[in-house]
Amino acid sequence: MAKDYEVGVIINPSLDDEQIQAVVQRLTKTITDQGGVITKVNTWGKRRLAYPIKRNIDGYYLFMDFQTDSDKIAEIERYIHVQEAILRHIILFHDTKVVAYRQKREEDAKARDLAQANAAREAAAAAAAAAVAAANATPEPVQETAEAETEVEPAAVDSATE
Repeated sequence: MAKDYEVGVIINPSLDDEQIQAVVQRLTKTITDQGGVITKVNTWGKRRLAYPIKRNIDGYYLFMDFQTDSDKIAEIERYIHVQEAILRHIILFHDTKVVAYRQKREEDAKARDLAQANAAREAAAAAAAAAVAAANATPEPVQETAEAETEVEPAAVDSATE
């Protein structure tokens, strides 16, 4: 029965992009040739190492989630050990509960993102409809109101000017 695994590798950063992609493709081919199914590839890219490995202070990080039978792991590890471009590796077994939890969390995040996108789309549509309604509305006639004129009292005549 196929089990869930994750392989993490650090590839020599002195390789150019084409060589790094060739290493990744060979690793992918090795996993699939052993009957594995790759479910997720997570590329971190070039990062600083915690400590130098074979005089390298940087490394190209790559993580792959895959499913395969447990007896095929030895062949995958043998292939990784032969590759000089791979500085370090680790293969982890994922418990089925952890995998189910991760899938549920990813589905919830997708549903939440979809709901937010739909809400934003509806708000934009409502705002556009309100703008169209406001543009098409006929203005009400303005009624002029006569303000009461206030009488201004004549200024008091200065007694000195008389």
